[in-house]
Amino acid sequence: MANGDVYELVDHQEFLGQTCLNVYFYDEIDDAGGSTNKAQSLIEAFISDVLPSITPIQSELLTHTRITARNLFDDTEAWEELISVPGEAGTPENQDAQPPFSAFAFKIVTDNASVRPGGKRYAGMLDSTQDDGIIVDASYPAALDTLADAVKSGIEVGLGALVDVFLPVVVKRVRSGVPGAYEYRLPENSGESVIGLVVDALWDIFVSHQNSRSYGIGV
Repeated sequence: MANGDVYELVDHQEFLGQTCLNVYFYDEIDDAGGSTNKAQSLIEAFISDVLPSITPIQSELLTHTRITARNLFDDTEAWEELISVPGEAGTPENQDAQPPFSAFAFKIVTDNASVRPGGKRYAGMLDSTQDDGIIVDASYPAALDTLADAVKSGIEVGLGALVDVFLPVVVKRVRSGVPGAYEYRLPENSGESVIGLVVDALWDIFVSHQNSRSYGIGV
């Protein structure tokens, strides 16, 4: 498809019996190196360039199981990659893991004031990382800064000289219905798409809680 399409990428993870998802959106700004399937190119670049910045903060009990991507504006353009990539924090003999609903929190800031800031919640936290809900492990700020850089950076694709092809964005949902019963969905074409280009990712010193990953609620 043409440049300007928006892709949804979902990182599927399993942790302590719960399915944990992290969802990203990318705006295609250049041709993906002549690839016939841009979703596949996006996934492959995400696995090589972004995933290595995520696993260092996650327990070895967490596993990334698959990455899926789709073009929001073209149902025929999608891809799925099965993987088995564990977290790298701790050791098998010392896995003091927090529950799956505890998470490292990031605020995703964009250049468009009409689009609400996005957020990321990363599961797989070790209990020793925090004390009374505050991140205290001195080794984590540098790792979280590295992850923030990866989250706000463009995805490079190409043969030979790599160029930014996909830029991270936050997508504004399309509202329908009546007051008190509004429904929200992702845009289905470029005409109704409103996005904000990600300009920063700010991690929080406080431990976050992701209700959708709570026992009895999450997948």
